[in-house]
Amino acid sequence: MDLSYTRIKKSLKWRLQNHLLLPLYPLYKPYLIKRMRKKDKIKVVFVLSELGKWKTESLYNEMKEHVRFSPMLIVVDTMLHNGSEKRVMKYLDSKGYPYTFLEQEKTITDTFRPDIIFYQEPYDNYYLENHYFAYNLRSLFCYVNYAFHSMVVPDANNMPLYGCVFQLYFENESTLQDLKKSIGDYANNGVVTGLPMTDMFINVNNSNPWKVLSGNRKKIIWAPHHTLPGGANSFLVYSTFLKYSDFMLEMAEKYKDSVQFAFKPHPLLKMKLEKFWSKEEIDNYYNKWATMPNTQIEEGDYVSLFKNSNAMIHDCSSFQIEYHYTHNPALYLCDDIEEHERGMNTFAKRAFELHYMGKSEQDIEQFINNVINEVDTKRDERLSFYNENLLPPYGKTASENIINAILSYNG
Repeated sequence: MDLSYTRIKKSLKWRLQNHLLLPLYPLYKPYLIKRMRKKDKIKVVFVLSELGKWKTESLYNEMKEHVRFSPMLIVVDTMLHNGSEKRVMKYLDSKGYPYTFLEQEKTITDTFRPDIIFYQEPYDNYYLENHYFAYNLRSLFCYVNYAFHSMVVPDANNMPLYGCVFQLYFENESTLQDLKKSIGDYANNGVVTGLPMTDMFINVNNSNPWKVLSGNRKKIIWAPHHTLPGGANSFLVYSTFLKYSDFMLEMAEKYKDSVQFAFKPHPLLKMKLEKFWSKEEIDNYYNKWATMPNTQIEEGDYVSLFKNSNAMIHDCSSFQIEYHYTHNPALYLCDDIEEHERGMNTFAKRAFELHYMGKSEQDIEQFINNVINEVDTKRDERLSFYNENLLPPYGKTASENIINAILSYNG
């Protein structure tokens, strides 16, 4: 009886939130904006769940120093239940950042009463019910994409959060205009500020996660994506992991005296592999990368890994832009280049073209040898692309631009 009552109560709550309160939220939003602007201190909550996707750390630190903002960090579990929140908390502890772990039965607005909530993800099937934006409608929502905007595919961009967001932040005018073609009115709250992740790449960072080894080995990252064949999102099938998993181990062994390799898998890859490999096979494979003399695994923050590397081999759409901040060469693994470019915006296509392309094992080994011998014919083009497209506007950091956009909003 109690179980039946709980189900009925949950169903009624869902209907109330999604069919009554959520459609009325755009009418309520102007009041929330007006209330926020009158405050001496604007309370901002950053909702964290995956370390590799926390791209607003520099914004959080900038707000801590600003007289008008009172930022705080909360950590939540997600629908994936993959333990990623534990890695977030370990990182926050290491940095001395205060935070709160929010239990799943509590909502963000009831617990913290924030003026603004920054989410890591826009997906409606990612957060637990009480942490999803539709259950926290007494706050404004801001969204910083955890990767660069690279797609104009409606299915990839048409997220429910976008219809209620206070501000969406974009890296340049090109990406904003291309997204408007994809999602229309949802992008009307878009602001060109640059993305805070650029602040992390541009600012000096002295930490170095690479193993200290003897000799002058080149440092190459292998970053396979999680979108294996047969996934739920058929329009996103990037991963070449199953094709090259054994070969990359062979390359690590063959070039052990001249190259260090860092295995940087997408956080979801291990879970997705369960459809193809046994748990023992998965654990053994990951363990090889963790224990070989010239290899390592990196599953969390990767900015320092990138900045201290010499090259990257990957099939991850977000990295095809982010890695250009290093000015280093990258090989993109892709069997069908034309198909891969389908749906890309103008900005992403140019970033993609500045990669070397890999369709075979021979292409991978040739790239490794080119890195060893410092052969890089696209370097000058990449530097021009960086200066023209990747620096935040107005001569300020992206975080400064976002703060100014919030404080100067006159909509």
